Amino acid sequence: MSSAPPITPEHPFYPLYNLLVDFKQRHVQPPSMYYVTRDDVLQLTIAAPAVQTTVNLSLRFMSAQGEVLPRYETFTVGPTTGTPVIETLQNAEGYLLSASVFTPNAPRGQCFVSLAIKRGGGTGDNTFGDILLQGYPGQVGGIAYPQTQIQDPLSGRGRIRVVTVANPAAGADWSETVPAGVTWQLLAVNATLTTSSAVANRDVTLVATDASSDVLWQSSPGLNQGASTALGYAFFQGNSIAASLVAYLATLPIAMRLLAGFIIKTSTANIQAADQWSAIVLTVEEFIGG
Repeated sequence: MSSAPPITPEHPFYPLYNLLVDFKQRHVQPPSMYYVTRDDVLQLTIAAPAVQTTVNLSLRFMSAQGEVLPRYETFTVGPTTGTPVIETLQNAEGYLLSASVFTPNAPRGQCFVSLAIKRGGGTGDNTFGDILLQGYPGQVGGIAYPQTQIQDPLSGRGRIRVVTVANPAAGADWSETVPAGVTWQLLAVNATLTTSSAVANRDVTLVATDASSDVLWQSSPGLNQGASTALGYAFFQGNSIAASLVAYLATLPIAMRLLAGFIIKTSTANIQAADQWSAIVLTVEEFIGG
């Protein structure tokens, strides 16, 4: 009587549960979720409301034959105000391995980009497509597919800006409007009021309104300024009402965002014809969109 043949690794009933490593040498899938054809396009949306910005886009495709095909594009856009720029890229057919975006001349927060795959490039294609990457690139740290998490424009950190407001005419208050295409979080306001010799007690209030002049909030040091004096006014988050020989201090609301068209201004009771506001500086955290 002959014995049964031994069960070897080539045998269909070989016990695989003892194997710790399994490596597929044939039919290995490419390292990509997306296979793009000539009918697909990549749509890059760029918003840089305040400053002209250079955007560098790097792509890597792999053809059906396994060849890796790099592609590099540079775009200069802005200021875009409230309307983003849309760039459409036709592709060779293949697997999309990676995509990355850097802005070599712009810090994080100055430019917001989104890269999506769309089917076809005609004007009749109203689909949004699959978003590959979206967020704020920068000079050093970019954003990339497939590593970077998708962000909306109001998430994370914004761009810190120092906004200098022009001096108003004598006897007038100052105001600043949030520009189109951005949202501001007001961090600090500093300004100086120099009063004339006309006798009156001036009472300063910082006011924020929406585009319809509805008052959102008001802040005042609650202290009067007399004639023939020059005093600084400092408003910032976490501050308390206080006074010194050269400045009055007051607070700002925390984490309140002002949309495009909203207004920041002073309202000075008993302001006199020769009184003058000067050295007006706003510190804001700016987000694109909103």
